[in-house]
Amino acid sequence: MLSTLFQHFRRLRILTLDFKFCVQVWHDLPHAVENFIHLRYFKLVNYHGDSLPETICNLSNLQILKIIIDGNKFQKLPQGMSKLINLRHFNLSFRNNCLNVKFPRGFGRLTSVRTLYHFIVNGKDDSERCKLGELINLNHLKTLVISGLGSKVDECEAMNAQLKKKINLDTLTLIFKEWDGEEIVRKKDALVLNALEPPPNLEYLRIVCYKAPIMFPNWMMSLTNLKELGINDSSFECLPPLGKLPFLKSLNMWYIKRLKKLGVEFMGIEESEKKEKGDIIIPLFPNLISLSFEKVYNWEEWNGIEEEEDCIRRFTIMPRLQDLRIHYCEELKSLPNFLRTTPLQKLETRICPILKERCKRGIGKEWPKISHIPNIWIDRIYVQRDGREYEAEPKVTSSALLLFLRLLLLLQYINIILIKILLVCQNFPLKKKKCWLTNLFGSQSFELGDLLFRLGYFVIYQNLLNKYPNEYS
Repeated sequence: MLSTLFQHFRRLRILTLDFKFCVQVWHDLPHAVENFIHLRYFKLVNYHGDSLPETICNLSNLQILKIIIDGNKFQKLPQGMSKLINLRHFNLSFRNNCLNVKFPRGFGRLTSVRTLYHFIVNGKDDSERCKLGELINLNHLKTLVISGLGSKVDECEAMNAQLKKKINLDTLTLIFKEWDGEEIVRKKDALVLNALEPPPNLEYLRIVCYKAPIMFPNWMMSLTNLKELGINDSSFECLPPLGKLPFLKSLNMWYIKRLKKLGVEFMGIEESEKKEKGDIIIPLFPNLISLSFEKVYNWEEWNGIEEEEDCIRRFTIMPRLQDLRIHYCEELKSLPNFLRTTPLQKLETRICPILKERCKRGIGKEWPKISHIPNIWIDRIYVQRDGREYEAEPKVTSSALLLFLRLLLLLQYINIILIKILLVCQNFPLKKKKCWLTNLFGSQSFELGDLLFRLGYFVIYQNLLNKYPNEYS
């Protein structure tokens, strides 16, 4: 059916195909796709095939190619991808995090590419694998995601990518070997990360599945324009002095193992600076607005600076911090003392049992550090809102409301049955005769009018009163 359709509309410039509801009809993209020679934008959504036809590489005018893979059948890209000489943006994403797609050699000829998401480094051996050296001439890149760095990639190959020379690059994601949950250490990850030095004007950086003991590449402090940093699904023992990054606005850490302590090293305070005396104020995390920790499994300590007056005066820590979130950090025992000097507007903790106990309003050991924060949300309950103690009004949960509605419907159904039974009995001498409904009311008995009135059928009761005035007067 698609092949027939592709014989027409040959002048199309934009085309989106969604395979979600057509799996039984459209298994793969037909070879006739090459007929759309004028196509500029092509998007495949929920694609279930194991590959793309080689004829797609004949679309020489194509500028944007987006492929969203559903399932884990997709294995490789066409060998002739290098023929798409006008391609500007290539986006390959997955519903199920399947990053085993084989990239063809020669991909580096696409020198016009601005967005490359993902570039996957894998293969059974070096003769088949598309290497990082393919990136050396892609100097127009602005957004780059590299996957598979923790497998066969070494320091030498990483250097061949020459990321530092890509002066337009502002967004970079480095994904090492897919997270497998194993407690292993890959020291090689540190060497590879160090070799993948980005340009100093990078603004957004994300590091995923990193498993070396220390995360401190030589180039980290040179990223003076970095605005957002995300680290997730990783395992390491210490971090670089991120507090020295002057324009960092957002720092997010998720699913981190082995990290037990954050202290002055993380903020960028050196021993020599603590001992110095003078009027010079050193800003740390000067532009940080949002800070988030989630599932930092082994995190126990978050230390601040010493309480000595001279030491406190010398440093301004997180002077613009607005939002702090700590989720599922079950071992964390305390908060740093410098929080009390930050302009925090919202603190949110969730599933942090030790911290929850110590942050109890008015009596918790950590309460003096956070009492100035207008909005404090612990385990989805406001402890403080708009600077005042929050007294939550009792509210009906969705499950309770659903139960109430079901009971209401059941009572209504019973009432309908009752009224039908009672109306059948209306021709009997009802004033003297009782209506016994032992199955519903046990030993109780009611006259018809009384029961109708109790059940709320006032209109029916009034009609019966008008019709049988002697019976209900």
